[in-house]
Amino acid sequence: YNSLNSKQKVIKLYMNSFYGVTGQSDSPFYTLALAGGVTSARRENIKLVIEFAKKKGFRIKYGDTDSLYLTCPDSCYEKCDLAYNGRKSTISKLEYWTKMVTITMGVMEKLRNKVNSFLRLKTRSGYLKMAYEEVLFPVVFTGKKKYFGTKHEDAVNFSLEDPFIRGIDTVK
Repeated sequence: YNSLNSKQKVIKLYMNSFYGVTGQSDSPFYTLALAGGVTSARRENIKLVIEFAKKKGFRIKYGDTDSLYLTCPDSCYEKCDLAYNGRKSTISKLEYWTKMVTITMGVMEKLRNKVNSFLRLKTRSGYLKMAYEEVLFPVVFTGKKKYFGTKHEDAVNFSLEDPFIRGIDTVK
């Protein structure tokens, strides 16, 4: 898994870098039509995914050029909400959060599969796919490209050893 994930990240970095130089006027690869077309297609596809997710009851918390952070429909959490908020709370806050993250992970995997089928229909190609990378909970969005939270990838992990931070300057 780590090897494939590393290769995927290298390819993404390479492709983003190449795309970047196609829009840079002093680059030997400068091709304004290509850069504009990629930007336009990217924007259109992310809008399609946002619309698709909203129709399924998801709420958009944050969106960027190539990523979205969503919240599941409230109905996904009804049982664990009752267990925690009911008259006789039967679970602790940590158990509640763990159940919420576990539910979110499962729901997001299913949504990813539905989004990819939807994109295949819309683009008539299997090349464009949405990846499911992590659940951030709790999470704080402070501005564009600035957020931090606790990252849950393959399993729920409330360890504070490795906080997920993007665009935030930290001071020691």
